[in-house]
Amino acid sequence: MLFSPFFRPLEFGAELFARKIVEHLHHVADFSVITLRVNPDWPTSEELAPGSVLYRVGSGRLGLRGKYLYPFQAAARARRLPPPDLFHAILETYGAPALVLSRRTRRTC
Repeated sequence: MLFSPFFRPLEFGAELFARKIVEHLHHVADFSVITLRVNPDWPTSEELAPGSVLYRVGSGRLGLRGKYLYPFQAAARARRLPPPDLFHAILETYGAPALVLSRRTRRTC
C-alpha cells in the first residue's frame, strides 16, 4: 500500500517514481495507492495495472487545500481495505501521518 498525497494526473518527482514502481512491479505484487482527490471530476478509484488500484480520498471541492485532511481520510480508507504486507509513505508531511494513523501492517518502510 502506498500513501501518496499526489498521484496522477497531478505528479511531481516522488509521485512519478511511485507510479513507475507500480507499473514495473504489478506482476510481482498487488498495489493499493491512496491519494488525494483534488478535482471533483476525477474518479474515486481506478485501476492502475492488473491487480493494482488507485483510491482517491476527499470530495475534491477543497482543491489542494484538501491536503491538510489527507492523513485522516487516507488512514480511514486504508482501514477499509484488507491489511497489506507492506506500507510506504511518500512525503513525510502528509503521507507519513496517514501511515502512522492507519497502523495495520506487519512491516513498514
